[in-house]
Amino acid sequence: MDSKSGAFDIMNYRETIAALDQAIFYVYDDLGNKQPIGLISHFSFAENGHLYFCTSRLPLTAANWHSFDAELQFHKKGLTTHVVLSGVAIIEDPATRFICFRATDAFVQGDVEKAVKPSYLMKQWAFIRGLLGQQQAASF
Repeated sequence: MDSKSGAFDIMNYRETIAALDQAIFYVYDDLGNKQPIGLISHFSFAENGHLYFCTSRLPLTAANWHSFDAELQFHKKGLTTHVVLSGVAIIEDPATRFICFRATDAFVQGDVEKAVKPSYLMKQWAFIRGLLGQQQAASF
């Protein structure tokens, strides 16, 4: 598995983030504790590299803040890729909980492509042989 950290351009991760298409949104409170806020499933990218999304709720401490430290952790079942974006979340519209996320750091681990297990291929081959019955299976 590959892992990268440091200087980045978020637009380089656009395809990876689009493939994952879901993230857990965390905010940091005054004491530096990370608080989970919700699962985000739809993102919009701006030309400047900012991510825009709506959240189901805002933390009580963030209700009085315009911006705060935040983190997006992208995961998806079946994919080996894991992306963590750290940055600043800015509340664009408190009524709709519309957030602008400006990433300042990224951590990427894994591959976007799902590894195919040999047992899966064997099951597929057995299925094809079963469909062909007693006939000679053609070479693929």
